[in-house]
Amino acid sequence: MTNFASDNLHSQTVTGLKIVLPLLGLAILSTLFLISTSTSPDDPVPYADVDIKDLLREPRLTGPSYAGMTADGAALTLSAREALPGVPGTDLGGLARDLSGSLETPDGVMTTVKAGEARLDLAAQQVQLSGGVHLTMSSGYALSFETGSVALEQTHITASGGITATGPMGSLKAAEVDVGPAEDDPKSYLTVFKGGVRLLYQP
Repeated sequence: MTNFASDNLHSQTVTGLKIVLPLLGLAILSTLFLISTSTSPDDPVPYADVDIKDLLREPRLTGPSYAGMTADGAALTLSAREALPGVPGTDLGGLARDLSGSLETPDGVMTTVKAGEARLDLAAQQVQLSGGVHLTMSSGYALSFETGSVALEQTHITASGGITATGPMGSLKAAEVDVGPAEDDPKSYLTVFKGGVRLLYQP
């Protein structure tokens, strides 16, 4: 008797759901159509706000990036907000804007770089930095200067013109800076300041 009642209840429940669920689905679909916004055929297509004429006049690549290893085993990565093609018939490669990157030498020191602009020099195989350059090293040094360069085939960063820096010894100013392997030990890397170096010692 109990089993029969249970089976009968189960059959009635299944039959009820077969009716209720489709009706519920239709109600949901009707609600979606009712609350959806109407679209006019004359409305503009919602594409990104891009100046087509400007793109045709000055082609560019958005979000370019570069990653490689130097001959001495340092990992170099570079990325930019956008890049423009180089000058045909010259050694001037593409121009990158809002450049950021990192250089990790085999001894574990990480150097990050930021620059307003960067131009690829194909002949010298280096990136020319300008527009306000900032270097930050995991060894504790932070440098700011106007122009510099980062080599692509070897670990070598140079800068000149109004260099200001802070580090473990204090703050200093110099005319030039050179970051690269030591002459007597290629596995060691040095940061060498040159030209009228003035150090404010703050231990």
